[in-house]
Amino acid sequence: MAAASSAHRKRHRVARGAQVVLWLLTLAAAHLATCEDVGYVQGASWGGSKATRIPMQVRERSSGKRPSLKRGRVPGKDAARKLTASLKDAESFEEFVTILNAAVDGPIFNYFHASCAYHRLATWKRSGKLVKAADNLKLAKLNARVQEMIGEGRLNEQALANVLWSFAYLLHEFPNMLNMLPMVVEQIKLQAKGLNAQGLSNILWATANLKDNASEVLLLVQVIVPRILVKAKDMKPQELSNIFLAFAKLKDDTPDVVDAVPAIVAQIPYKTKDMIGQHLSNILWATANLKDSAPDVLGVVPAIVEQISVKAKDMKPQELSNILWAAAKLKDDTIHVLDMLPAIAAQILVQAKDMIPQHLSNILWASANLKDQGSDVLDVVRAIVARIPVKAQDMKPQHLSNILWATAKLKDDAPDVLDAVTAIVAQVPDKAKDMIPQELSNVLWASAKLKDDALDVLVSIPAIVAQIQVKAEGLNPQELSNILCASAKMKDDVSEVLDLVPVIVAQISVKAEGLKPQELSSILWAAANLKDDAPDVLDVVPAIVEQIPDNAKDMSPQNLANSLVALVPLQESVPRVRSILVDGTASNHAFVEVAASRIVKLLPKLSGLDLLLDVPTVVWACAKVGLHNDGLLSAVANRFENRKTISSLKDWGLCALYGSYQLLDSTNRFTHFAEMLKKELGRRGLSESDVGWSLEGPLDWAWTDK
Repeated sequence: MAAASSAHRKRHRVARGAQVVLWLLTLAAAHLATCEDVGYVQGASWGGSKATRIPMQVRERSSGKRPSLKRGRVPGKDAARKLTASLKDAESFEEFVTILNAAVDGPIFNYFHASCAYHRLATWKRSGKLVKAADNLKLAKLNARVQEMIGEGRLNEQALANVLWSFAYLLHEFPNMLNMLPMVVEQIKLQAKGLNAQGLSNILWATANLKDNASEVLLLVQVIVPRILVKAKDMKPQELSNIFLAFAKLKDDTPDVVDAVPAIVAQIPYKTKDMIGQHLSNILWATANLKDSAPDVLGVVPAIVEQISVKAKDMKPQELSNILWAAAKLKDDTIHVLDMLPAIAAQILVQAKDMIPQHLSNILWASANLKDQGSDVLDVVRAIVARIPVKAQDMKPQHLSNILWATAKLKDDAPDVLDAVTAIVAQVPDKAKDMIPQELSNVLWASAKLKDDALDVLVSIPAIVAQIQVKAEGLNPQELSNILCASAKMKDDVSEVLDLVPVIVAQISVKAEGLKPQELSSILWAAANLKDDAPDVLDVVPAIVEQIPDNAKDMSPQNLANSLVALVPLQESVPRVRSILVDGTASNHAFVEVAASRIVKLLPKLSGLDLLLDVPTVVWACAKVGLHNDGLLSAVANRFENRKTISSLKDWGLCALYGSYQLLDSTNRFTHFAEMLKKELGRRGLSESDVGWSLEGPLDWAWTDK
């Protein structure tokens, strides 16, 4: 009987010890939240995990021998409580380190103190007060206490979840914590079936944050995801939000997480009314990142948007920034995101003064992408731009790149955006070396677009060119295309861009088979513009024209026009061009015939520049190669049959159409149409010599309209 009683007491002590650690680690988690940078261009921030305190009555006890059962005070308990109070009440980090170092090896130091220590460390980090004194912290001793408990199996599943959460929060300051991870991961795998909703949320969030530093945490996904399916209905808004964020960050490393998306999506609409701004922001951000891998996520958007409109006034700058970014990403998938724009824009105007560089960058990028969906986003531009000169010095390469890109997109709709250029460009030369290929490409592309409105952009070009030459192998097809086009546009402004041509051409030749129609047409356009200043560009043309026949059917009117504008003059320099352009191949018609037929098909629905510049370009190309396409001539004459449409033509388009019909209409079938064009020429004061000059092509006309 005595032996049984002793064994019972021993089990009771172990259980109580585990409860102490669980309660303390949960207490630590309850007071903290985390924000980490994610993504690129569309870069946003994602919120943190905030565990909920578990109601549990515990008493602190010291390590070592069990105190004798006597009336009165117990010295060990008093000392342990005093140490706890000292750790909790330390007024500075240096004082905290001194107290912890003195006690960590002592006989009264228990797991309650270890948990309190983790909690205080995370608190110091959150307040930005982790200082050099951290180097003097005996963290190895602190970790050893917890490691011993894990090794003895004395931490239950919820405590393990909170330990992993703490590691994710403190990793960058104390990387030695990674040494304990394999043991923690193995224990969680063994105890996963007992995890509650909060534990699952904390583990998945920590896994997403730790994966780049300790890939072994990814082993947890296969045991956590099945439990999420079971526990989803019990999850609170914070847990749903954290899991959704983790899904978004883990989907490329462990696609299995996508299997749990429907279960979480099913719960969110019922719980949005209880969500705070951070939850709503995080879920919308995650939805934007998950939509291609798991289209089911779009089902949460209406309910989330409804609550955002109601709660926008209470949101923080980061939440407003993330929401606008997500709206820009989701606008083509669900129009519901447009409903919240007025409420979000109104709050951005109020809070712009408190925004950090990432917020400013994200909002301007999103405004550029949403500008055609409503004027509300344009209203915020002035407020955001006003903060950029103040914050420019603190901006990372991604921020600088995004802002310049957005400025180029917004300059015609919100001219105030140009006020940001000088401050941004001043930072680019010093930070160019840290830019990734996409950022370099964006800066060069934006500079080419901005140079006529903000000459300052040219100052940074030499630094960007130098880095592109070093990092060219990392450029993808779109970036290569953008860089070559930008070089063509800036060749007369900054001669250094011509140094890029051989490097970019070499990469395009290798990657030609992966080019899309727009990239093919842009590269051809750039080659035609660069051939006299950088003859090396002609080396890429054969590889590009080989891709044209298979891609022609998918080309837009602008792609067709740009390709033809380039191919017609390139015939003289690259013999292979004529066989593709005019002769065709055994399996494909001549490209000019394909372009004419495609324009005829698309013509009834064309408007804007597609109608006013691209259509005349295709007719001009037919005239230049001597192709009479009666269907094209008839369709164009009918489409431009009224004076209002003809009066909308650009000068080059008007002259080129008139001159082309003169060459192609040998039977005088379209005399009436030609007379209408001629009358408009006279009204504008354009002469026969202008018509003749237009037939040399839009490149020689200085075609600035496109």
